[in-house]
Parts: sequence; structure tokens; C-alpha cells
Amino acid sequence: MRSFIRKTAFLLLVIIPCMVNAQSIYVDSTRPDDSGDGLTPGTAKKTVAAGLATVTALNNLFIAADNYFENVIIDKAINISGTGGTPNIGQVTLSADIGISNVTASIVNLNTSGVLQDAVDISPSDGYISVSTGTYNESVTFDKDLSFTSDSNPITITNIEIDNGATLTTDANMTITGNVTLTNGIIDAQGAFYLSSSATNIIETATSYVQGTVVAEAGAIGTGTFSLLGASNAGGNDLGNVTVTRTTGVNGIVTGAITLDESIACTWTITSDNAPTSQVLTFNWFSIWDNGITTQAIFNNNGGDWNLLLDPLESVTDPRVIATLNVTTFGNFTIANNGANLPVELTYLTASKQLNHVLLEWQTASEINHDYFEIQRSADGKNFDGLDRISSHHNSTTINNYTWKDFDPIVGQSYYRLKMVDYDGYTEFSPVVSSTSSNSSLVLHPNPTSDFLNIQSDIEVDHVALYNASGKEINLTVAKRQIDVSSLMPGIYMLKMISNDEVIQSRFVKE
Repeated sequence: MRSFIRKTAFLLLVIIPCMVNAQSIYVDSTRPDDSGDGLTPGTAKKTVAAGLATVTALNNLFIAADNYFENVIIDKAINISGTGGTPNIGQVTLSADIGISNVTASIVNLNTSGVLQDAVDISPSDGYISVSTGTYNESVTFDKDLSFTSDSNPITITNIEIDNGATLTTDANMTITGNVTLTNGIIDAQGAFYLSSSATNIIETATSYVQGTVVAEAGAIGTGTFSLLGASNAGGNDLGNVTVTRTTGVNGIVTGAITLDESIACTWTITSDNAPTSQVLTFNWFSIWDNGITTQAIFNNNGGDWNLLLDPLESVTDPRVIATLNVTTFGNFTIANNGANLPVELTYLTASKQLNHVLLEWQTASEINHDYFEIQRSADGKNFDGLDRISSHHNSTTINNYTWKDFDPIVGQSYYRLKMVDYDGYTEFSPVVSSTSSNSSLVLHPNPTSDFLNIQSDIEVDHVALYNASGKEINLTVAKRQIDVSSLMPGIYMLKMISNDEVIQSRFVKE
């Protein structure tokens, strides 16, 4: 949670200047120009840039609610507040510690002289933050969905918290030296996400977790234990320095190298200064990463082939828990079924959009005491419902092909999988495949753009709608599938193309 000290400092920034009759500057977009002195609402400046040029440090800037098509730099320790609603500024560069109340900026650039929490606070939901390389000795709370990046160089943050059901999507080269607190939310790590040896282990739940690749340094543990990112040991020989890397999601799936099935959507890489002699390793993961694997075996790869370490077990807890003894080599680890008890040897499963349905096709290489396939569908790829049952060939050592048609697919994305059931009740799930309800495409270029946006699509368009980050529709003329966006303030926009029977959409960034 944000510190009491920071909240107190914010209040002092607002209250103390008022006590000494501090100057306040007003901005109102309805004013004819910037000729007013800005000292009263009636003599307000027209632009935020003019207001910032007039206001002095430790004073107040009041901005009337509207969209301000500006790119401004805030380099003074001021308090900035919205009046009559929430004003939105196109692009802001923060170079000072400021107080913020009821103001947003679609794109936020942060210099090291600014405060990261200010960048979060001034961003709207689904906003965009770009951070300059450097060290931010802060405890930062992300309480809204945000895209977060760095200018290609590493940044270091002391503590971060994810709360309020937020998703932080980041491709930043980021190192955390203190705590990652997942109170209520998700980190989608698309870049380099590091936990230094001084950082604490991340406490995750089935609904609050880190997706992507995380590298955690345990440091010099000697003969002691480590517990990082769902991998832990029981101690023993002197390992020296230990690092655990975990990858979850699509990139965490190992395909074809282990069995005919895929692995769970989670892999670990453990490295140490000294090789283990006889370690006990335990792995934990959440059901969201099961990838259809219901009976789990541990596999290890230390630069060659994947080797089975532990015969299949079944963990029904969430998180799943599985352990193995006498580990004598580290490297890569994952969980998969070893294929010994599979009722069906599934060759492939595909889902393809046809004219009026989604076609599922699958093939088996063998079937042993197999009863039936249950076709299951999901709107989110996590929660599946059964749609139909298809009887199998029961016992076969030849190739068999199957098809099934979904004439009422989910609007948008449909996810499918097969539940494969043996006569004795043994069950396996296939990998998940997906199909969209539209074959139409929408490409916007150049993206980002500063003047003209070209629209490339294969549908006949009845209407084109443009929305800003706040969801407000903006009226601009489309001529020959090109839009002049030069009048838009910098920010993130959504363009929707509407035809008789479908809607497709895509985002673009106005620089």
C-alpha cells in the first residue's frame, strides 16, 4: 500500500500553500486565448502549457475538464487538479514530484527526476507509461490496467503492488529489489522481469500471479534451502549461488520433446554454482497453467533430451504440488504426462472458421480401451462446457480421423478442447485450440502516427467509429480509407469498422 509519508507529503503540498495564500493558476479550454493572467477562473489560460509556464513551484494548477491536445513537460513541484470533471492531457512528461487530483494523461513519460507513483496516478485505465532508465526507490501501487515500458534500458524499483483487479502489462527491463505484492491483480511480464537476491519471493494465488518469464536470484544459499517461483529444495549439499527462472503461459509449454502431448504451461530453469548430489525438489503451479494435463510427471532437460524423473501422479489441489527425490542435475524442468496410460494417442486437433460454422478436426494414431470424446468449448480458455460426445473406435492401432461442426460459435474467440475418456473412467484433455467468429482483418498503418492513418481491411464498411482512451467517440472524416488524425491529441485510440453483420476493431497511437 502507498506509504503514509507520501500521502502526508501530498496533503502538505496542497494545504500549506493555501495557508499562506499561495498563488493558483487556472486553465480553461473555453477561453479565447492565453492572454489572461490565469489568477482567476475568469482570466484562465487556454492551454495547459501556458498554465505550466505561469505557475511556480509549490503552487496549484487547476484545469477545467476537457480534452487538451497537448504534449507538455511538468518540471516543477506543483499540485495539479481537475475541476468540473476529469481533464485529459494527451502526453505528459514528468520531471518533478507532483501532487495529482482528478487529472489524466493518455501517454506518460517519466524521467528519473519524477516519481513513478505520480505516473501511475495520472494515467487512466488502459493508459501507457514509458520510464527512463534509472533507479526508483519507491513503493508503487498499480491499481488500474496499464501498459508499462522502459526506453530499452534497465530500470530498478524497490517495491511494487498490484491491486484492484489490475493487470500490469510490461515489456520493461525491470528489476525489483524488495517486494512484489499481488494483493489483487496480474503482472503480464513480456520483457525481462528480475527479482534480485535482496527481493522476497512472490506470493501468488490462482487469481493473482505473474504470467511470462521471471528470473529470481536466491543468492549464496550454501547447504540451505531456496523457495522461488514455485520451485523449492530441501537442502543438502553446498549449491553456492542459485537462480530460478520460471516461464508461464504459451511460452512455458514444451511441445513434442517430451511426449505426444504438450507439457503444462510452466517451465523452470534452475542453475547453481555447484552441481547437486542428491536434492529433493518440489514444484508448485496453478490450475490455470495445467494445459489439459491431469496426470503429472516431472521431466528434466540439462542440455540434451527430456528425461522422466518421476512417474505420473495426480495432484488435485490448487496450487498443484509434485516432488521428486535424488535430483543430481539441474537445468530445465517441466510437468507432462509420460504417455504410458493414455487411452488415445492424439496426432493433432485443429479448429477452423468455415462459412457458417467452426470445424473441429482431429486424428488419432491409436486407441486403447477408449470410450468417447467429449467436445468442450470456452469463452476465456479457462472455463469449459461440454457440447457433444463422439464415440471413438475404442480399440485401434490405425489412423482414425474425426470431425465435428459448431454451428453456434461464441461471438469473437472460441476455445475448444477434447475430453478423452477411457472405459475405466481414465480421462485426458487435449491441448486447447481456438477460432474467431470472423475471418476479417483490420490493419492500421503507420502505427504510431502523427498525421495520417491508413485503414486496410477486407470487409465492406458501413461505418467507421473512433474512440479516445476515455471511450468518447471522436468525429473525423474518412476519405479513401485514410483519416487525418493530426488534430488529435497524443494518446491511444480505438478504431472500429462496422459492416452489416460484424464489428472489427484495432488500436493505434497518436504521437
